[in-house]
Amino acid sequence: MSDRAEEILSDYIENARPEYAPAEKEEAVFLNRSGQRISVRAIQKLVKKYMLSSVPDKADRITPHKLRTTFAENMLMKTGDVEKVQKLMGHSSISSTMHYVTSTEEAIEAVRNLSQD
Repeated sequence: MSDRAEEILSDYIENARPEYAPAEKEEAVFLNRSGQRISVRAIQKLVKKYMLSSVPDKADRITPHKLRTTFAENMLMKTGDVEKVQKLMGHSSISSTMHYVTSTEEAIEAVRNLSQD
């Protein structure tokens, strides 16, 4: 995560998260109004909400998984270092990260012969 994202997240954890009154052992960063971990479905709904308001013509194709995949592919293309991407993605196994290598190689192959008019 970028330094700026870390700064914003730290501020949230220190100042806003306590307002949700999390249980003492709750480790989740983002909580619902009951102070419990937000659900996968809640995240999907949030992504859809913000995609509809920002890119309505593409909102049906953008999911949390697509955002994660795009992040991984972009980081891999920029760094060329699959181990760095593995760490950024939080994968315990390099084989999980290798999925993105294949996707990136296919994307490069698809555009490598486009003319540069």
